[in-house]
Amino acid sequence: MARTTETIDAMRCGLAAPRRRASLAARLRCRLRDLFAALARMAERRRSRRALAALTDEALRDIGISRAQARRESARPFWD
Repeated sequence: MARTTETIDAMRCGLAAPRRRASLAARLRCRLRDLFAALARMAERRRSRRALAALTDEALRDIGISRAQARRESARPFWD
């Protein structure tokens, strides 16, 4: 199972030869890229939820969401 995970990680990180062990620098770049992507997703969720909370009742009706649903969604933590 670990071999499959390494292969998937290598392919996901764009390494040329997934069968060879990636260099430390390549693995670090991959992990940092994953970290920054996760942080960007969290920031986008936070922006989206704040925007949702700021919508008027009329705008919420237009998109088919109740005020209670908007409150519930905007109260969720950004990492969720």
